[in-house]
Amino acid sequence: MGRRILVGTDRGAFIYKRDHTGAWQLGNQLLAGWRVDSITTLPGGRILAGTGHDVYGTTVRRSDDGGETWTQVDHTPSFESGPLPVLPDGTVRKLDAIWTITPGGPAQPGVTYAGTNLAAIFRSDDGGESWHELVGLLHHPSREHWAPGAGGMCLHTILPHPTDPARMWVGMSAVGVFETTDGGATWQTRHDGLRDVETGQRESEVARCVHGVMAHPDDPERLFLQFHFGVFRSDNGGQAWRPIDAGLPSDFGFPIVVTRSGAIMVIPLAADVQRDFVDGRLRIFRSTDGGASWNAITAGLPQEHYYGGVLRGSMRTDLETGEVVFGTNHGEVFHSADEGLIWTRLPGKLTRIMYVSLA
Repeated sequence: MGRRILVGTDRGAFIYKRDHTGAWQLGNQLLAGWRVDSITTLPGGRILAGTGHDVYGTTVRRSDDGGETWTQVDHTPSFESGPLPVLPDGTVRKLDAIWTITPGGPAQPGVTYAGTNLAAIFRSDDGGESWHELVGLLHHPSREHWAPGAGGMCLHTILPHPTDPARMWVGMSAVGVFETTDGGATWQTRHDGLRDVETGQRESEVARCVHGVMAHPDDPERLFLQFHFGVFRSDNGGQAWRPIDAGLPSDFGFPIVVTRSGAIMVIPLAADVQRDFVDGRLRIFRSTDGGASWNAITAGLPQEHYYGGVLRGSMRTDLETGEVVFGTNHGEVFHSADEGLIWTRLPGKLTRIMYVSLA
């Protein structure tokens, strides 16, 4: 099927493919009229998209022909039929967004996870045809103190351990990082070294506004985190964090990725009200020494009067090819073939980009 870039926007999905010359070409709009909060290719080629609509609700759709046709799965993630449709405080649980769809990885072949609003996680064992909620997270003792960030209480990051099927980390805004070592039955906070962020709820164990978490490809215990205020590193699976943002023009941002060689990349934004590129320059900051130092990457990126941002799901790297891709809230997609050193703006002007993935 060839290399593809999948893009989810607030007005449908798009797929970039390489032509016979190797250049990227933009296909037609897919899922028109739907907000596509997440879009991912599973091993085997099936595409799953988390779609939302103000009238028709939130669903998972699948395509088995490269995006040509789509089918809504019959048993989409749902709170209504789950074990706790109403929270203890009387809040009715309503599914509003599927923020990420993540394959289980080499330790969990055939497993797929979905992270949603209200900081919930779902699991599928049949390629996304049916889903069940991992309610151990819902019943964490700190649950009554969880509070949303500006974008809601979203579970946006799912990191399955590559060799241990019982271990997994999740990142939630504005709650924090949690780890399970028993397949999701119970969860532990991983917040040592992260300060709390004012969310309206004051509780020492939570109120950690996590924006993104990634693992080193050769060491799953080494984690990197983009926080609301700061970039952090852990060398023991999140049990302790230390800041690594010295040298960045801002400690605020959303996505964070780690390439196949271990290079870390972040996109700093002016904090906290502005949330656009610092000084109107789109710069990728890249570290090859674990965050001890950072280099500004500008090759191929606009450097004058360019104001916008990149959302948390809108940057990805491919650990096999070294490619990196990100999309802006202006609807522009940038691609790098060399682990983020040189960038090319891809054709097309889309709407607000919510999510990107490489396939």
